[in-house]
Amino acid sequence: MLNNRIYALLRIMKTDYTGIAEYAGCSSANLSRAGRLRVNSSVIRKNSTLYRLANGIYGYAEGNGMLPEILGHIKCGETDPEAVKTAILEWLISDEVDNSIPETAKLRHFGETLSSMLKITEMSASRLSRAAGVDASYISRLRSGKRVPKSSSGIMPVVCTVIYEQAKVQGKLGELGRLIGVSEDKVSPPELLKYITEVPYEE
Repeated sequence: MLNNRIYALLRIMKTDYTGIAEYAGCSSANLSRAGRLRVNSSVIRKNSTLYRLANGIYGYAEGNGMLPEILGHIKCGETDPEAVKTAILEWLISDEVDNSIPETAKLRHFGETLSSMLKITEMSASRLSRAAGVDASYISRLRSGKRVPKSSSGIMPVVCTVIYEQAKVQGKLGELGRLIGVSEDKVSPPELLKYITEVPYEE
C-alpha cells in the first residue's frame, strides 16, 4: 500500500527516488526502503526516512512546477509549505485504497527492476532462462514489461536465487545491495524477491 502510493506520486512527477534524493537530504537507497516499512503513524519523527521522503516529494514538485498536480492528487487545499509536507506524509500513510496506478505502469516498473538486476550481474535473458529453467522469450517479456509472473508460479524465487548466486560469484553483492537499499551482508534471494515484487504480482 505505502509503496504504491509513493510510486503514484513519482509517476505524476515523472521521476524516481534518485530525482527526489537531493531534496530529501538522504540517499535514493534509503528512500527506496521507505516503501517496505510497516508504518505506525503515531511514531513518525522528524528526520525519519518517511519524513524526509515527504520533504523530498514536496521539494521536487515545488522546484519543477508540479506542485499543483501533487496537491490535486492528494486532495490538499493547503498552501503553507509545512502544512503541505504534512499533508503529503499523511496521504502516504493513509489506509485508503489508491487505484490511480495503471497496470501498464506496474508492468513497466517490474521489467525495469528485473533489467537493473540483470545489468549488474551481466546476465542476458537467454543465460538467465537456462539457469532458471524457463523459456528465454518469457524472460524477455518480463524485462520488457509485457508480463508479470503470477504469485503462485514459483518462478521469481528461482530467478532471484540465480541472480544472487551470479552476483556472489562476481563480487557484486554490494551493487545489488545499493539497488535494493540494503547493506551487502543483507543481500539474499528473499531480499531480492521482496524488492522486485514491491509492485504487486498479477493475481
